[in-house]
Amino acid sequence: MRSDPRKNLNAIDRITLLYLLMTTIFIGLAWNDLENKLLPLGFRILSILIIYAMACFQNLFQGGVMRFLRYAYPLILIIYLYPETDHFNNIFFENQDSFFYRVEETLFGVQPAQFLLDRFPQLWITELMSFSYFSYYLLIFGFTLILFLNHPDLFYRLTFVLISSFYIYYLVFIVLPVAGPQYFFPHPENEVPKAYVFSSMLKLVQELGERPTGAFPSSHVGIAFIILWYAYKYFRHWFYVVLPLAILLAISTVYLKAHYLIDTLAAIVTIPLFIISGNGLFNLLKKLDQDAGG
Repeated sequence: MRSDPRKNLNAIDRITLLYLLMTTIFIGLAWNDLENKLLPLGFRILSILIIYAMACFQNLFQGGVMRFLRYAYPLILIIYLYPETDHFNNIFFENQDSFFYRVEETLFGVQPAQFLLDRFPQLWITELMSFSYFSYYLLIFGFTLILFLNHPDLFYRLTFVLISSFYIYYLVFIVLPVAGPQYFFPHPENEVPKAYVFSSMLKLVQELGERPTGAFPSSHVGIAFIILWYAYKYFRHWFYVVLPLAILLAISTVYLKAHYLIDTLAAIVTIPLFIISGNGLFNLLKKLDQDAGG
């Protein structure tokens, strides 16, 4: 049975709609520089229609896989939304890589992204780092799936915190554009030698989804450590699985030249802010829904 979609919009819907609206403004600001103007607009129209359709037919999303998709669908949208930040990230400023490069030289006396690879050039280490970086995608899917299967009472809130964190990161990427060493370092210093299976898989993923955007702060590290925090708080037995992956992932972002070291450090430092703001937004949106419902 169809119902009023406005009453069935949940907090994840609302934060997603807000992000789509805010970035529509960026489309207008970057209009003259966009090569394909219809794609981002079409994506937003389609996304909004899907969100309202899910809200309209809420009764179809009451259990099983459908309920999982009802709340976790933004994890599909970000496959497009992350590389899209590259279209908007020079609206306000040019890329700030030269500044970050100088800061690294001043703080560390070397470029950590180059130093790590020079110090540990072994292919098995490159493969380990590639696996660790790739585990980011496994952590996100595993975290939401474990939540859904084992803690349905927490699934809605913590999935919201995770998704809202993605959106905040993307807004920062747009306002403060930093491409990262893999795009800023000159050739061949910007390259990492190809190792084995995970190295090849990672290169394929990067070719499909990576763009010269989103280096500061590292969303890979931030999201991984948010998951680590919630694993420690709610799933202590999983914490000891996530901990080594998160640590190695943080190292791999620098080793593989995806990020400057300060990108990784900034992500770790700002994790409490993302968790607090995510929970605050969730509580606010839930209260607004309750007030609207009387």
